[in-house]
Amino acid sequence: MASSVWPLLFALSLSAGVATALLYPQYLEQIQLDANVTLGLACFFLGLSCSATKVVDLFGTPLGLGNLAFSSFNGTFVWPALGLAATALAVQSGQVPFAVAVGLALLAACPVGGPSNAVNVHNAGGALEASVLLCAVSTPAALITFPYAFHHFVLFLLDQPLVADPSTPGTDAAAAEAELRAHLKAAAGAAGGTVTPAVMVAIRNHALFAAALPIAAGVALSAAVLPQRLAARAHRYGPMAAASMIVLTCVPKTAANAAAVAAAGPQVVGAVAALHLAALVLGYLIPAGVGSPARTCRTSAFQTSMRNPALGLMLAAALFGSSPHFPLVAAPCIISIFIQNTLGAWSALASGLRAKSGPPEHVVSDTGVLLSPRAMHTQSKESILKQPTFRRLSNPPTLKDYDKED
Repeated sequence: MASSVWPLLFALSLSAGVATALLYPQYLEQIQLDANVTLGLACFFLGLSCSATKVVDLFGTPLGLGNLAFSSFNGTFVWPALGLAATALAVQSGQVPFAVAVGLALLAACPVGGPSNAVNVHNAGGALEASVLLCAVSTPAALITFPYAFHHFVLFLLDQPLVADPSTPGTDAAAAEAELRAHLKAAAGAAGGTVTPAVMVAIRNHALFAAALPIAAGVALSAAVLPQRLAARAHRYGPMAAASMIVLTCVPKTAANAAAVAAAGPQVVGAVAALHLAALVLGYLIPAGVGSPARTCRTSAFQTSMRNPALGLMLAAALFGSSPHFPLVAAPCIISIFIQNTLGAWSALASGLRAKSGPPEHVVSDTGVLLSPRAMHTQSKESILKQPTFRRLSNPPTLKDYDKED
């Protein structure tokens, strides 16, 4: 009963907390939590939730390899493409300040999401182990991918024609945009690129202490230290504990930056929400279009849609922390924090309920024969080999075969 109710409680508490943070941020100002600590605890609990056998099966079964392949490909390429398209539309339309376009480029460069992504994949009935493994790999990889992507997105922005900032009347609009472009040009041409060494250190600490090391510690503890009964309890209750850490991360962060959200306005909130929704739909449809199982489609959908905007906030604070442009530059990443978490929580809840109420899923072999429910449940190469020989059952011997044996 608890396993079916807590996703609803997670979505409700997250939505209520975000609404309070946006409408009455003064009531949450006293909550000061280090995001690296809360996210690290969430990753540790998710590591405890993982089964070592299923982690190994990710590389030994077609279903596991499909989960990894689609999730990593879509998460790496679909989101940056959508984000860059949104950035180009924002610049060319002239309906939003240029600083917001810079923030959209920053959000587009953010890597695949962290523990909140894995929790929603679990609630949706996807492959938890695949999501946790990709989190452990993609977050440290952001040391390379994030600076590279944002640097080239900045160069793309600088190539766009000058568009007056509609939020500033008169000639001050063009002057404000020109000043911001000059700031970006100086940062892009500086030694070491757009991302400063201090930001690289912050990204490294985030990758190690908020993702990779806690996940590794949780998996090792669950597989090698805990007794079987305690490990089973950890597998069951670990996602719940991780979800509570996500609420404690998202709500205070939203409250602390509510002023930036108000400065950006509902138009930017809608744009970021549309971006996440489009990524969620495409992440599902791409594997579904080639006949992948629903489990793979659900995993890919959340891996594509959910990002790690905390890294974007780090870079925005480093580049524009003392600039009047900072609230608008940081706004897309701040909005993404509460949009992707609330959208993901409710989407995962709906997907999980649909998966439980629908017919059982089956894996199809290379010859088109359905494998047994046990093979689908364990996803283990060894267990699949122990099933009755489906090739012999699907192609029963004929009378001619018996004649040959005689």
